[in-house]
Amino acid sequence: MSEQRSIKYRPEIDGLRALAVIPVVLFHLGLGFPGGFTGVDVFFVISGFLICGIILRESDQGRFSMLRFYERRVRRILPAFFAVILAALVLASLVLYPVDFDLMGHHLSYISLFASNVELASFEGGYWTADAKTFPLLHTWSLAVEEQFYFVMPVILLALHRWLKKHLFGAFLLLFFLSLGYCIYATQASPQQAFYLLPSRAWEMLLGGMVYLLIQRDCPWGKSAALGGVMGGVGLLLMVGSYFTITGAMTFPGYIALFPTVGTALFIYSNSWDNNWTGRLLAWSPLQFIGKISYSLYLWHWPLIIFLKAHRYPDEIGIIDKLALLVVSFIVSILSWKFIEQPFRHPAKRNSAVKAIVPACILLVLMFGVSLVIRKCDGFPGRLPWLNGDVVTRVKMEQKAFGLTGRPPLFDVKRKFSEGGYQVNVGGNEIPNIVILGDSHAAMFGVQISKLSDEYGIPITFFTHSGTKPFFNTDKVTDRLIDSFIREWRPSAIILVMRMDSGIETIETSLEYAKHCEAALRNLSENCERLYFVLQTPKSVGFNLSRGLALQHSDTIRLLVGDSDNLPRIVDEPVISRLGRQKTRDWVESLDISNLKLLDTGKYLLEHGQVVITDKGRLLYLDDDHLSNFGAAFVSPLFHEVFEGVSGSGN
Repeated sequence: MSEQRSIKYRPEIDGLRALAVIPVVLFHLGLGFPGGFTGVDVFFVISGFLICGIILRESDQGRFSMLRFYERRVRRILPAFFAVILAALVLASLVLYPVDFDLMGHHLSYISLFASNVELASFEGGYWTADAKTFPLLHTWSLAVEEQFYFVMPVILLALHRWLKKHLFGAFLLLFFLSLGYCIYATQASPQQAFYLLPSRAWEMLLGGMVYLLIQRDCPWGKSAALGGVMGGVGLLLMVGSYFTITGAMTFPGYIALFPTVGTALFIYSNSWDNNWTGRLLAWSPLQFIGKISYSLYLWHWPLIIFLKAHRYPDEIGIIDKLALLVVSFIVSILSWKFIEQPFRHPAKRNSAVKAIVPACILLVLMFGVSLVIRKCDGFPGRLPWLNGDVVTRVKMEQKAFGLTGRPPLFDVKRKFSEGGYQVNVGGNEIPNIVILGDSHAAMFGVQISKLSDEYGIPITFFTHSGTKPFFNTDKVTDRLIDSFIREWRPSAIILVMRMDSGIETIETSLEYAKHCEAALRNLSENCERLYFVLQTPKSVGFNLSRGLALQHSDTIRLLVGDSDNLPRIVDEPVISRLGRQKTRDWVESLDISNLKLLDTGKYLLEHGQVVITDKGRLLYLDDDHLSNFGAAFVSPLFHEVFEGVSGSGN
């Protein structure tokens, strides 16, 4: 009975897919579900259950073929995948600025190798940064994890099935705990790697495989209708509860990921003999249908969101936009499922496996080639009507001479942290009197703050790196390392400079994260004489992807090659920038920390609510929020107060 139930179509599994994909989509649209991203973890368990089941069942029957296995994976995954990649490339070529298109080409290289998760694991700031969330194909990381599992697991399973068949569950259990243990450790030590990489995610798919093995054991107690209903109910509660209680501010995956994954395992197991009330609930035909299109829905919704946001930037997309995107995503996904997924998955004429795999490999190679061409041509600057390729070439040669380079490498190296940061004017047995902490926003002031160190003769050090927000959003190993130096030195001043537009939103919505950040500031204030919190630079509307502002790209180019007549000196500050800076100010001031003072870059970059983007014919911004070297110099008087205070105290 258990074997029959495990291999036939189970409608509640499609319902479970719907229960996984809907929260993901709504989370990405900003329509509630703060833990909607855990729907991906539910998918991982489902995949593990189905894939391990296929391999083990066919191995037991002596008919497993590696070639046929990969043919099924190719037919199931790649047709819709290729369609989304093609559509994303077309849209990107129409709207993305060359730098952004070049970055997409870089990402596409990894995607074509099913390794986008590997690239993103080293992307500074990880999944939750605003920069990462502008990648049109960011969501392919989860497909990469699954594909890597599909490459590795058949080999492992066949070996275990041959040599340890009687102890298969024990072997699975060992692998499960090894991966889970590593995941819990890595989530604390290196959260980006833990989030993206297979070794820290494999346990979720192995959990699905163990559910299949338990079903094969035909446990008598598992067939109890009452117990099945309780198990299924607990499973649903754990899954749905995760969508509302887990947030991006928590360290994830780690042990927290056990809630949605164990919930998924309980649901699948409890419905493996007969559907209990939970199975009947998710077997509801509308949910079944959403489950059938879930793969296409997952693939299409994210690029649609990103390209609309790019078009509307710097304005936020409104509730009407979000609802329209939801409807469009469903329509496109239904069409994709019907006309792309189904014909390729169930072809009228079954050909050899090679005839499916070889063309797929050729297309992957072509995709990789396209990515290299995009990167080689710097995002094809000549394709945009408002940019002249010849002018852009001249700009590239003149940028360095114009001093526009931001974040000099010296101030953007995390490996320096273990040496006490990047130190300036620290000699002999001296200790830094001023410590600068932060991400790329701190690093962009590196040259100017170093000049002040020379001028005042005050030793300083930088713990600055793109995407790194010490004590706010950093791995605990890095935090402990920096904290140990600060406690030893007890510097006269600490300057904290970070991008806070997304951070302040999390502080407002997550009490846990707000308490974490408050504790971080209080800890820093207790270990220095003066703590300075630098408000984020006002955003400039002159550098974005909105068509309405496209002409300002050409104005920027003219400025760089000597014609600055048409570039405005000031532009309006976006509402989201103004509100974000004000919310950050209000939050910091509400903490009432006696030795903490706010430094506002707007003192130099704002005039009557407008952002100063040029000064004496020189461009102050590199992009919407990072300053050029000229911009950093323009704002540098802000830091005189810090050095005057330290100098005056006799340090």
